[in-house]
Amino acid sequence: MSLIAEDVIPPLHVLAKYPSLGKPKTVNVVEHLRFLYENLRENEEWKKNWSEIFKNNVYEVYNWLEEECLNDEDLNLTEHIHQHDPLFLNFNKDRDPFKSENWVSVKELVLNSEPSEEKYVNTSLAKYPTMLKRAGAREVKRPNIEIHVSPHDQPSINKIKALDSLFDPNFSLNDATFIIKGERIKASRYMLAISSSIIVNDVEYVGDVEPDSMRVLLRYLYGQNIDDAIKRYRDTSPEISYVRNRNSYFYEEVIEDDDDDDENPREVSRDIFERYKDLLKLSNNYNLGHLKELMEMRLSRSVTRLNVGQIKNLAETNDANQLKNYCDQFILENDEL
Repeated sequence: MSLIAEDVIPPLHVLAKYPSLGKPKTVNVVEHLRFLYENLRENEEWKKNWSEIFKNNVYEVYNWLEEECLNDEDLNLTEHIHQHDPLFLNFNKDRDPFKSENWVSVKELVLNSEPSEEKYVNTSLAKYPTMLKRAGAREVKRPNIEIHVSPHDQPSINKIKALDSLFDPNFSLNDATFIIKGERIKASRYMLAISSSIIVNDVEYVGDVEPDSMRVLLRYLYGQNIDDAIKRYRDTSPEISYVRNRNSYFYEEVIEDDDDDDENPREVSRDIFERYKDLLKLSNNYNLGHLKELMEMRLSRSVTRLNVGQIKNLAETNDANQLKNYCDQFILENDEL
């Protein structure tokens, strides 16, 4: 169903000469939306037989308003829509367009929110961002801060030094033991010394990280790509509570999927988040500057309103100043949401 009946639209040759004749006023379109919400939404016949048509009519109004806002930078929808008017269909409870719980005002909408956060804008409504902002909706703003990661090729450095030591008759392997949560992990102090500035004792006790995180670090120091090392150790422990879409954790370097099509990507993503936290701690403990910068950058891509305090505390504890600065700016720019 159209906003304007076809039999009252002027002929094309008339519209070509007087284009404004076939164009409704914004105030009338908003009133049409208000009529849909206040009248048709309560109509039992529409509820029973015309659910999809009703929803399409609502989206047709949103689409018209979005295009008008894009074409007219001075159009201010707050002149026609009060900040408490529940004129926006935001499917959060279910997919029923007639339920009042699915209709909200702009005061209850924050663009770019996460699904687990308050005032989340459903993807169906998020298609009309210009309309929503002109009506008074606010949005999460990500700080325009670039976290610097120095150019570095750790695998090449490791491979060259490892080959140099390979034929050394005095080279002794696995002469250091890392003890983490009761697990003993063997490594070569010489290999660690030539691939980094790490100097360890015969027995090294490591706390506050998972054993597999130490294994990831050692593989990295032995020359393996950090993402390949992370892929080898996956943890789906229910104690890990952070959940977010997997792709949100990667920036430039992307981990390719394994062959296991049945794997739950949300389980992978929360494991990776915890792994990054452990690697930030370990890189700080062992003074691995590049790895620390890399973990700061990757953790910054996962900052949300829900976890910004947690990540800021992690940054402060581990002298991750770039990540702390990012969190401070995120809090400042989103303080009023």
